[in-house]
Amino acid sequence: INTAIFSPSGGNAGIGFSIPANLAKTVIQQLREKGKVRRGWLGVTFQPINKELAESLGLKNVEGALVASVTPGGPAAKGGVESGDIILEYDGKRVTQMDRLPGLVANTPIGGTVKVVVLRKEARKTLNITIAERNEDELKKLMGDSGKPEAGEATVLGLGLGALTDEIRQSLGIDATIKGVLITNVDANSNAQTQGLRRGDIIVSVSLEDVTNPSDVVKRIEAVQKSGRPSVLIGIYRGGSTTHIPISFK
Repeated sequence: INTAIFSPSGGNAGIGFSIPANLAKTVIQQLREKGKVRRGWLGVTFQPINKELAESLGLKNVEGALVASVTPGGPAAKGGVESGDIILEYDGKRVTQMDRLPGLVANTPIGGTVKVVVLRKEARKTLNITIAERNEDELKKLMGDSGKPEAGEATVLGLGLGALTDEIRQSLGIDATIKGVLITNVDANSNAQTQGLRRGDIIVSVSLEDVTNPSDVVKRIEAVQKSGRPSVLIGIYRGGSTTHIPISFK
C-alpha cells in the first residue's frame, strides 16, 4: 500500500514508500473483528548483536537479540527469560537480526504460547512463553529518575566505582531490587566515555555475571582481559532500564 513518494522538486522521482500488503491485511482483519489493533508483547528490551558484542561474549556468529532487561511480571519473566540471554529463535524462526524480533512478537496472537530458544552462559535453553497484549502502563514502570552520585572506591578502564548505598538509591530513585555498583566518574579520554557510560550509571553485570561491589567489577574485568578477549561487556542500569555495552581493552 503506497504511503508517500520522494519528490524534492514536486515531480515524480520514482522513489516511493509503502506498507507490505500482508501487514495491512492483519491490521484490517483486527479492526474488523475487534475494532482496534492488538500487538503481541514479550516484556523485554533488547539490543542487536554486533561484532564488538559478539567478540566480548565469545560468540562465533553475529546474530540474535541480546536481552537488556526483563519487565517484572511480564510474559518473558514468567517464561524464565533473564537479562543477558541471547534470543536465537522465536516460534521456530531464527532471529538473525534484532530488528526481525519485534515484528515476530507483535504478530503473535494474544494468549498464544511460543517456544523461544535462548543462549545463556554458552548453553542453549528452550523456554515456553505465553504472549500478552502490549501494555503501555507496564512499559512506563521502567522509567526512573537521575541524581547526584558520591565519591568512588575503585577505578578500572577509566571508571570510578562506588558502593550503591541506601542514600544513593534514594537520591537516584533506584529500587531496592536493583543490585550493582555506582559509576562515580568517567575519564574523558577512556573507551568507556566514548561508548556512552556516564556518572550515575549503575553497573549490574560484567560479561553477564552479576556484580554487587566495586571489587567484583575490577576482578571480573581483569579476568576477562586475561582470557584474551578484545573487549568486555558491561551491563548498565540507567533510567529504569538495562543495556549491555562492550568496552574495548585497546
